Amino acid sequence: MIPLRDNIPSRTTPFVNYGVIAVCTIAFLGQLSASRRGDVDPVERYGMIPGRVLNPDVQVKIQEPVIVRTGSRYVREIRERPAAPSAVAPALTLLTCIFLHGGWMHFLGNM
Repeated sequence: MIPLRDNIPSRTTPFVNYGVIAVCTIAFLGQLSASRRGDVDPVERYGMIPGRVLNPDVQVKIQEPVIVRTGSRYVREIRERPAAPSAVAPALTLLTCIFLHGGWMHFLGNM
């Protein structure tokens, strides 16, 4: 079903594969450091948001869940806020989004 090994010797070194892994690793470490510094989420700046790609002139809004205390209860509300501006041209986010990952398991599973 899935070959775990083969006996065909490789004649070349997979430099392109190693390069893609290096770029993804650098992008993911940058993504983690931005979240630790409290900067704008790189997924929001470099991720592909369909509304931004289809209508580049329209301000995109993001919905976020927020926990609000009302009296003695906590209530979950959904609030809208404007999205941070894209760091690159909206059409270019189709390329930059492929280097972003949602967490360690997503990153390790892809690598």
